[in-house]
Amino acid sequence: MAELAKNIRELKSILYGNSESEPVSEACAQLTQEFFRENTLRILIFCLPQLNLEARKDATQIVAILQRQQVNSRLIASDYPEKNTDLLDILIAG
Repeated sequence: MAELAKNIRELKSILYGNSESEPVSEACAQLTQEFFRENTLRILIFCLPQLNLEARKDATQIVAILQRQQVNSRLIASDYPEKNTDLLDILIAG
C-alpha cells in the first residue's frame, strides 16, 4: 500500500502541479484518458479502505479533478459510471 500511496501523490502532482511548476494540460488530458481506460478508478475504489488517511484524501482530490478534466471537449469521467454500474454498489457497501 505504501507504493500505491506514493503513486497517488505522483498523480496528484501531475494534476495539480507543485510548488515548482503548474500542471501541464496535455499531461492532465493523457492521465485522465489512461486513468479511465485502464480501470484505475476501479482499482482505487477496491484499495481505498486499506490506504492511510492522507492517501485517501489525495485519492479523493484526484477523482474530483478528473471529473472536471475535459478530453477532446468531453468529460470522459461521466461516461465511466455508465459503463461500470457495479461501482455504485461497491461504494455503497463500503
